[in-house]
Amino acid sequence: MVSETELVDKITSRAKDIGVQVWLHAADLDSARQVGIDAAEPVVTASVFKVPVGLELARQAADGAVDLAERVTVAPGRSTSGSYGLATFHQEVTMSWHDLAVLMIGVSDNIATDLILERVGKAAVAESWSDWSFRRRRSRTIVRSCCTRSRKTSGSITGTTSGSWPRCRPNGSANCAH
Repeated sequence: MVSETELVDKITSRAKDIGVQVWLHAADLDSARQVGIDAAEPVVTASVFKVPVGLELARQAADGAVDLAERVTVAPGRSTSGSYGLATFHQEVTMSWHDLAVLMIGVSDNIATDLILERVGKAAVAESWSDWSFRRRRSRTIVRSCCTRSRKTSGSITGTTSGSWPRCRPNGSANCAH
């Protein structure tokens, strides 16, 4: 097994070679093993927040609260950032929750994410995230908004006007949009 130091050295060396900066925090949920690179620094959550949304959808499906085969009709013109996925559709489309989840994770579709988040609920995502043993990592999970709202409000949160994703602090401080 590679030591934490060896792993961090390897990742930072490769990142330096290609000219990128890495922020990383990974934790084995079944043990106390963790690895981090600038893990305490605020980072942009962006589409990473879609993972717990997808996990909550799967949890609710396993509990029988959501039927992944249920059909959902999406009208065109739903406001969101991005020029891919459902944002490019000009006609109404009907698809399953499963298909929306594939779009959410596969192409990082913001409209699919917002629809799933509306279905499962922000509070349920935050509660499950905490229940999945993340509490012991000293993080606080806040799910305050969907993709659309996060992008629209990110300028006021980050102090920028570029529409960039909000920066979220690991402790879930108030400047975190989701």
